[in-house]
Amino acid sequence: ANEDKIDLTDLNNANILLRYEITKNGVLLFGDPQDYEELKAFSFRDYVDAKPLFDLEDKIIKKRLSFIKESLAV
Repeated sequence: ANEDKIDLTDLNNANILLRYEITKNGVLLFGDPQDYEELKAFSFRDYVDAKPLFDLEDKIIKKRLSFIKESLAV
């Protein structure tokens, strides 16, 4: 059966990436549209501020994976 699914999350306690994705792609089902727009703006600013750290983390992970692959290939 094709069922629609809804995930509920407390956005006050959600991490930056989750909050950003929800406000970027989500739909307000209940509440004040003005409050939601403010949350979207806050989430975007939070994400933009943290993005360099996410990029650095991604780079470190890729570098470590490359090192592990090279080590195992020997």
